Amino acid sequence: MVMTARAIEAPGQAPDHEQKRAALGYLHAAWVDARIDGIDGDCLAQACLFAAFAEFVSTYGEEAAAHFAEGLAARIRSGEFTRTVDRVECERFPRGARGEDPATDLAEPIGRYSCLAVTADTPRTGTAAPSSIGYPYRARINFPTGKYTFCKISGRPGEGSLEREVRVKVPVACGGDE
Repeated sequence: MVMTARAIEAPGQAPDHEQKRAALGYLHAAWVDARIDGIDGDCLAQACLFAAFAEFVSTYGEEAAAHFAEGLAARIRSGEFTRTVDRVECERFPRGARGEDPATDLAEPIGRYSCLAVTADTPRTGTAAPSSIGYPYRARINFPTGKYTFCKISGRPGEGSLEREVRVKVPVACGGDE
């Protein structure tokens, strides 16, 4: 059985690739919320796969969903789902109230940084600026001793996140507030 699909854009609806990008953003935010609430990453992955395949079966039928699943092994082995770090972007943290760089005080022996281990870049589109996706972390460097620490962090995702209290704070050793 051969299936052919053709995407038809409804007026005012974003193109398919932009919808997928937005969907990944929603899923990432929900994932981070669930991890903050203590849900194990493996449990989340299995629940997401179950929900995804249930949607495929509902939309395309069992045979088409099974055919799609058969192709996953080769895609996994080829590294399609493996995310490697392309580069790291860091800036001194936190910036001052007027945007001044804290690095201007060269007498300061401790440097705190907000960094992103970039795994992918998204291009500029008609409705969105270019951006980078990756693993956020904070670092703290003691320049006189040469010692440093870093910790992966998760931001406050989703609507209303600015009003919510942060449940897990960045440790001081990783550049969090003292």
